Amino acid sequence: MKKEEVVSYIASGTVYEGKITFSGSLRVDGTIIGIVTGRIEKEPNVESLLQVGKCGRLVGKADVDKLSVEGTIEGDFRVSKRAEFIMGSKFKGKLFTPVLVVQERAIIEGSINVADEKVVEERSDIPDPSSYRKGSEA
Repeated sequence: MKKEEVVSYIASGTVYEGKITFSGSLRVDGTIIGIVTGRIEKEPNVESLLQVGKCGRLVGKADVDKLSVEGTIEGDFRVSKRAEFIMGSKFKGKLFTPVLVVQERAIIEGSINVADEKVVEERSDIPDPSSYRKGSEA
């Protein structure tokens, strides 16, 4: 993935627990434990990019357009456009995406479903941002 402008940032040494909704891009070099949603109803045409840096960690659920991982993610992830795992990254959980890129020495453990974008969007057994707003827990 090409370098995107970072709009939101969780710095190294920061631990955030809870729900985050963002527009544009979010880079995580710290730790998030919870739910990440990359869509804001007021900005439906803005694609979301979640970047997890080499020291970054995300444990929970996420629903984003694009995902780029250098660090560690665990949980359930719906990625509507493209998921990329960089060399040395670690993934454990469930992933649904139409496009998957895995570099050498990325560690993948769990289930991955690669399907058409429409199928990924329509799946009911994966994270749905509307359910997050109703109080679902990670």
